[in-house]
Amino acid sequence: RISNLNTKFEYIVGAKRKDLINRILEDILPFNFKKIDEEKTFIARIENRDIVCEARKVEFSKKIGYILWLKQTRRSYSRTNYDNNRIISRNLHTFKDYYTVNKGVLELLKKAEKFAATDATILIEGENGTGKEILAQAIHMNSFRKNNVFVPINMTTISPNLLESELFGYEEGTFTGALKGGKIGLFEMADGGTVFIDEIGDAPLEVQAKLLRVLEEKRIRRIGGIEEIPIDVRIIAATNKNLLELVKENKFRLDLFFRLNILPLKTIPLRERKEDIEYLLKYFIN
Repeated sequence: RISNLNTKFEYIVGAKRKDLINRILEDILPFNFKKIDEEKTFIARIENRDIVCEARKVEFSKKIGYILWLKQTRRSYSRTNYDNNRIISRNLHTFKDYYTVNKGVLELLKKAEKFAATDATILIEGENGTGKEILAQAIHMNSFRKNNVFVPINMTTISPNLLESELFGYEEGTFTGALKGGKIGLFEMADGGTVFIDEIGDAPLEVQAKLLRVLEEKRIRRIGGIEEIPIDVRIIAATNKNLLELVKENKFRLDLFFRLNILPLKTIPLRERKEDIEYLLKYFIN
């Protein structure tokens, strides 16, 4: 039975608090909660809408209950995501793929696993080659968004002239050579899933301002467009640079740093975990 809820829950299920308190949850969400140990994330249908539900079993005062998170998906974008899912989310890594016997790295993975259970923004700092993208993929695959797309974006591999249109898309006729009907951006494509922004420290300042708006408002505007498009994405950013040093050099926005650095993770280079060298050598030989 429902003992407490917030206003967003009321909005998603389309009923008032007074009509929901003490009601049996299965009457509202058609799901067998005895399955929670096997399946913690599921899709429920409410009046022809897909609702992503993440449930966690909790024990308190010798009683068993559940904490439940709901998120509404927009079906038009969901279909796009599932089509793109075959390309973008193929063969994603999990935490088991981050091979290590080092205590520090094992602690890092435990922390990352806890972070995966939330929907907050994550900033991964570390040198090149320390597995930042493996970590980001594993976080996505351990989150309630795992059935939606994981879209990786590397700030250094996209031409600065094309970066804004790749991220946010554009409307038809915006510039010479623009596709008929415009183009969907990577953030729209990732709706309902996770965006991994690698080398965030190399993002141009004008793009940083737009990224800040995405983090604050969860909305984007295509180039040449008037309408603001709401998006539902989880952002994981990574960098091999010291962002606070870049802030001092006026190359990175301080407000964006604070928005990104909600849940920080720092990878450990191999030279600081030498016991992993023999372990990895044997693994790759096998």
